Amino acid sequence: MNRMNRSMLLPGLALVGGAAAFVLRALQNRTGFEAATGLPISGNLWGMALMAVLVVLAVGGWVVSRQVPDEQSAPPASFQAVFASPAALPVTLVIAGLFLMALSGVTDLAGGLGIALPGPDGAYEAEAYLPVQRDVSLLLSGILSLLLAASQLVAAAKCRTGSRAPRDESSRELNPNLLLAAPICLVVRLVLTYRDLSVNPSISTYYVEILALVFMTLAFYRLSSFGFQCGRTRRFFQYAGAAVVLSLASLADGGGISTLLFYAGGAVSLWGWMLQRLSAPDSPQA
Repeated sequence: MNRMNRSMLLPGLALVGGAAAFVLRALQNRTGFEAATGLPISGNLWGMALMAVLVVLAVGGWVVSRQVPDEQSAPPASFQAVFASPAALPVTLVIAGLFLMALSGVTDLAGGLGIALPGPDGAYEAEAYLPVQRDVSLLLSGILSLLLAASQLVAAAKCRTGSRAPRDESSRELNPNLLLAAPICLVVRLVLTYRDLSVNPSISTYYVEILALVFMTLAFYRLSSFGFQCGRTRRFFQYAGAAVVLSLASLADGGGISTLLFYAGGAVSLWGWMLQRLSAPDSPQA
């Protein structure tokens, strides 16, 4: 097996592991909680299986990530050089994921302004979006999602341009500070989400979503480090792979159209960044 194929193991493991975690989480939500109180049922098979799978994926991801060469001895390169993929699929995935996150921000803004939007089944989500009450938390979440998506879209566009244009053109250079917008927005969203969910006495009902936000924050932080020419592909893959798995698993929790769009977008975008790193000319596996 050549080095490129070995490097592709981690994105593949993240995708397959995320699908398995989604199925197990959905089964746990169906059978692992009391219908009347919502409290967890002790010893639920699917809940224990989910935790076991997450542990196995964590260990497996760490082992597989060792197949990804590190840049400790390599000269630093610009963000555009590191992620300038000539292939169309990776950047398309990144942009598609960011578009979903932007839609999540729009729905949050609508909800914060009291505008009811249709849910996945065509029914209006009045319980999620109060028709006459402005929700500051939803407004802030919407603004943060839009800022995250906008900053990452600029980075993705620069990488695509960088693959065709001379890299010494100052007008093509990406301001690395722009990459810090994503982890900052995610930290604030993590605080807001934990504040809302922690009123539930059962951690098992929301731990997957909290972990998804934590690892998504770490993944985008590691992504931003490439803009300051101190990125490490191996570490980025470890956090991004975990974020993809947990984001896909959190989709089984539902939570409204905005939440589904946000975590689906985060998983697709990070998976696209992983593929873009592997297909770039300056990839460490090349």
